[in-house]
Amino acid sequence: SCNLDKGSIDQTSVAADLAGLPLYLLGCRSLLVLVGNTYGSRLWCVMEVFAWLQMGGRREDIQIVRLGSRCSLADDLSRFSLESSRCGLAADRERLLGAIEAAFGDFQPFNRCIRDIFAADDRGEARVCIGASEGEKT
Repeated sequence: SCNLDKGSIDQTSVAADLAGLPLYLLGCRSLLVLVGNTYGSRLWCVMEVFAWLQMGGRREDIQIVRLGSRCSLADDLSRFSLESSRCGLAADRERLLGAIEAAFGDFQPFNRCIRDIFAADDRGEARVCIGASEGEKT
């Protein structure tokens, strides 16, 4: 089964569809992440990885495909920070950041988790990161 976020999430009404994200992902066996040059600055993109992991999705089932001319994600995402990520609407940004903060306690564990996922992909390794409720695991 395949879920295309652009097709299932109304990009002009994120709040209304945010609750459905776990249901959309539940029917999927893997998460395909298409990473371009702006990926790390787009909060909604990273939110999909967050939802996947929070629902028990395994790192091994995240397939990363790089788009564009850059070869290394580790360089681009080694400084990933939720604080500098953007979202179309300020209210949506606050809602998404609130969900991540509730799961991880604050932003730093999640920042490290995302950095590690993409660094591991560059090295060809598999890593798993889960919410603060069970601690950080890699």
